[in-house]
Amino acid sequence: MALLQLERISAQYPGAAEPVLADISLSLGPRQLLVALGPSGSGKTSLLNL
Repeated sequence: MALLQLERISAQYPGAAEPVLADISLSLGPRQLLVALGPSGSGKTSLLNL
């Protein structure tokens, strides 16, 4: 059973040439942990702001 499930999520800031997130899917169940790693500008904060 998923406590959080995202399917095919995309996000783009106004005026941006490309989406910051494109076709992202994830599923987190009980007692699972998500670690978002990546360089600056890779969409970590944008994912958490959903």
